Amino acid sequence: MTDATRRLRRWCALLYLGLLVPSAVLVWQGANNLRYQSFHSAHALAEGLAQRIGDDLGRTLAAEQARAATDYEFFVLSGDQYLQRSPLADLAPAVDLPGLVGFFQVDAAGRISTPVEPPARQAENAALSARELADRQAQASRLRSLVAPAAESKRYAAPVTSAKEGVSEPVSGEAATPATLDELQFNVAFDEAVVQAEERAEQRPVKQQARRLPQDVQASSAGGLPPGIASIVAEIDPMILSRLDDAHLIAHRRVYIDGQIKVQGFVIAIEPFVERYFADVFLKSPLAKTSEMIVALNNEVLDVRSDTPSERAYSASDFAGTLLLRTRLPAPANGIELVFNARELPLGAGAGTLMWTAAALFLLLTVGIYVLYRLGRRHILLAGQQRDFVAAVSHELKTPLTAIRMYGEILRAGWADEEKKRTYYDFIYHEAERLSRLVASVLQLARLENGSGADEPLVERRVGELFSLLQEKSATLAEAEGFDITWVDESDGASVQVAEDAWVQVMLNLIDNGIKFSRDAEQKRLTVTARNDASGVTISVRDYGPGIPKAQLKRIFEMFYRAESELTRETRGTGIGLSLVKGLVARMNGSVDVANRSPGAEFSVRLPRA
Repeated sequence: MTDATRRLRRWCALLYLGLLVPSAVLVWQGANNLRYQSFHSAHALAEGLAQRIGDDLGRTLAAEQARAATDYEFFVLSGDQYLQRSPLADLAPAVDLPGLVGFFQVDAAGRISTPVEPPARQAENAALSARELADRQAQASRLRSLVAPAAESKRYAAPVTSAKEGVSEPVSGEAATPATLDELQFNVAFDEAVVQAEERAEQRPVKQQARRLPQDVQASSAGGLPPGIASIVAEIDPMILSRLDDAHLIAHRRVYIDGQIKVQGFVIAIEPFVERYFADVFLKSPLAKTSEMIVALNNEVLDVRSDTPSERAYSASDFAGTLLLRTRLPAPANGIELVFNARELPLGAGAGTLMWTAAALFLLLTVGIYVLYRLGRRHILLAGQQRDFVAAVSHELKTPLTAIRMYGEILRAGWADEEKKRTYYDFIYHEAERLSRLVASVLQLARLENGSGADEPLVERRVGELFSLLQEKSATLAEAEGFDITWVDESDGASVQVAEDAWVQVMLNLIDNGIKFSRDAEQKRLTVTARNDASGVTISVRDYGPGIPKAQLKRIFEMFYRAESELTRETRGTGIGLSLVKGLVARMNGSVDVANRSPGAEFSVRLPRA
């Protein structure tokens, strides 16, 4: 590799890197912008889902929060002071609470009652059949078994902020969910400050005010009232939703009636509750295809939903995607937190265009730099070959001209006898012939390069006739170098179409080439063979010299190419002979090839039959 080629390679590499790096940065920035837009679209969708869920659940909890304190009794007084059943006294009350187990009330003494079960002293006034009464008692018994542990310890699961006391109560019992939100690790890839600020704002404690009931709220007849009093004053804390056990949630509120504290609320099953208010909404949205929704209550994970549900428990390493949104639902459902985590962020409609553009840009850049390198390298090689050609032509012209001039001066001065004169005349003739062939080759090559070398018409000639024509013209060339030429005609009288002058020039170049490179061979002979086969007529010229190095077999037909350096070469020549052979044979619709033999090399010219 020459210094010029090394410099070309270095500059092409620098140019490639100089274009590739900013192009890669632009593509990366474009992909990042698409991902950023995709994140914001998913983020907005998650916000919309959280808003819908919060509104839907909020309406239900607000309706229960607005329920009168007396509704938790079996009997209530109507406006006409008549006893009637509470709206919650039915076994299946008309409320929007999926998975409802039942409503309950705990008085200050810890006694648990439920609206579906009439007080024992008023059971005869309830007009219930024995079967219905048994069903109600069974439901009440199940409800008491769930609420009793919390009622006995006066703790009702999860932090409960009292409007009067302003303190938080601890959780009763241990949650069976395998993880809390604090244990899960989320990747905040975009808008970290915005998401965290939003998260902090959502997690600020909400100041919940006690609600004062109107004076006309009627008291239950079961509790009794002093004579002449038809209503009471009651204060009600906000409804708190928390976890009761592995399968149930409990919603409760504290009611303050004339200094007495009662706890009222209801118990629901987690699974139908989550399905109704969270899973149904999420799974019907496009967000479910690429994300998970985590539902947490008081930091405990209740449920994880995606379009590919899994039976296993989730761990901290399962949420390695991108955090879209972490938000707490508004009051009265502010204990519930929703986390939307994107497993993947599709780049959107522009991703295909970006990828195709990036691939095309990379391909164009790579191919362009490679072609530029090849062209530059070819130009460097051609320039070097042209320099060698000028040196070779100068050498080929100067040497015979010097000898011709010297012998001419000797003959002119009359210093040679008759015998030497004949030798000098023969030398001058042969050198003049060689110079004529050199000039003819150069002119013929110039015509081929200019596209004007096909003026000679093709004529039909038998191979035997061509051999006779060549024998006369090559005899002098071979005798001058001490070579014998063997002619073998196996063409069976086949004819080919050739341009005679071009054909003679091709064969003389091949014979001269064989003589030059086998001058020091043990066998100073050439074999010219003509063969006829199905694909045409092949005429080969074989020498018995050292052959051609394998690495140079594909290059010897290149213009100006020589295997030897012009400074160290031992054979004469200009490097245009074989290139001229290839061009002239192509003009006669043929092809030329070379192969090494043992010993020597063989050039084959294949021509189509006439």
